Amino acid sequence: MTDAATAPTTPAAAADRPRLRSFDVFDTLIARRCHEPWRIFAEIGAKAGIPDFVDHRRRAETRVAGRPYGLDDVYAELGTALGLDADVVEALKRLEIELELDAAIPIAQNIAAVSDGDLLVSDMYLPADVIRGLLARAGFAREVGLVVTSAGKHRGWIWPKLAERVEIAEHLGDNAHSDVASPKAHGIPARHTAASDPSAIERILIDRGLRDLALVARETRLATWTTAPGHRHLQLVQAGLNFPILAIASIVLARRAVERGVRRVLFSARDCNLWIRLFADVVRRAGLDVEPRYLLTSRLARLRATGDYLAYVENELAPGAIVADICGTGASLARLMPRLGRSGQEIFFVHRVRPQSAGVAAPEDGAIDIAAMIDPSMGEFDNRYFEMANYAGHGMVEDVIAFEGGFAPRFAAETRDAATLAAIEEQRATFLKALDISRRHRLDDLYGMDDDALIAVARELYGHLCGQKMLFEIFAPSHVEEDARVMAESRAHGVAL
Repeated sequence: MTDAATAPTTPAAAADRPRLRSFDVFDTLIARRCHEPWRIFAEIGAKAGIPDFVDHRRRAETRVAGRPYGLDDVYAELGTALGLDADVVEALKRLEIELELDAAIPIAQNIAAVSDGDLLVSDMYLPADVIRGLLARAGFAREVGLVVTSAGKHRGWIWPKLAERVEIAEHLGDNAHSDVASPKAHGIPARHTAASDPSAIERILIDRGLRDLALVARETRLATWTTAPGHRHLQLVQAGLNFPILAIASIVLARRAVERGVRRVLFSARDCNLWIRLFADVVRRAGLDVEPRYLLTSRLARLRATGDYLAYVENELAPGAIVADICGTGASLARLMPRLGRSGQEIFFVHRVRPQSAGVAAPEDGAIDIAAMIDPSMGEFDNRYFEMANYAGHGMVEDVIAFEGGFAPRFAAETRDAATLAAIEEQRATFLKALDISRRHRLDDLYGMDDDALIAVARELYGHLCGQKMLFEIFAPSHVEEDARVMAESRAHGVAL
């Protein structure tokens, strides 16, 4: 990436001026993981032990902002105001740069619009080499020019200077004045981006006291991008709805397991293929002695219940375990338990479905003990959306095969087409990215909130999930076909599953 700040200013002939696009940098191509810039200052103050550092840092910048300035000027003013030694001032300045580097995240949608040869234009106190480092840290790799001023866009003087050298086809930025009104006043087409701002769903999380979780959702949304038809919607569903719901469910379930002294949770295939990964992270971060295991199961496997399958389930349940699933009625599990000589087996659903609405018989009394985060008394939710958001890449479990020392899954032949499998992979990749991103956030508010408050947020998010019609547009054909096959076999056995 080249620095255009020292480029010659001799006007070029119109025919010699390259036509290109220009882009703002902060909150356009990159953002801060913590969102608000002042949180960087707060962390500096906490690390340096300087009370009210945020206010001191802001006032220092205000005092030098009447002239061209940079980070050195801000910290020179700050050092004078606080009576700091030069080496302390230098250390604080280096710390701010380090924290900015640690906080830099990409805005993938806007980065994808940048071409080699385009121009970046930033009103910023950070020097050009630091801005280049921030862009590189966020994964930006285009060969572009970079113009850095303290207020060139805001005051408008940079645009005619740039017009002497290049023709700007369009400018993109987040500031309504500096990035839209200012270039337009000089005849340059401009477009506003609000990508860095919290989305409506992220704002719900913030307003309900789950700011840390909102930042995970925001960073996942910003870090992902695709132009594949429908796939961007899948990414947004995972980032803003499915991941937060399952994060909340993980906390509620982990607490329940600890309260009951249960040290193993069995996550039902296939719907829990993503949840188990998140739950494992939750219990690890909390230091809980709870083992998550993937239970090879399905309605068909429980219906058929071969000798090998019964031995497998008994082995998994033997230490005493909670069986978890994202949704269900519990009917097929209830029918399985008597064959194992068990009763009162605890089942935990994120969403317990009313049997009548699912077209199945109610679970047999006493066979299982159902707990649910969201139950039918809380309102009507269409669990099919939840299932579609949690599809696995592998086929349905038909049975298991017992061998010396263990069991192997037997999956049904894959009937989903390539487009459906690609959509599933998009969902999985986004969820796993969110999981990786979550490891860089504290999540204190999530761990500290009580169950009732968490469940209220989950219900609100679940209502939004059940309105994502695009899931049906993408997955309905395969969902209907598979469900019909299962129902046909269950009816052949004289059972409604």
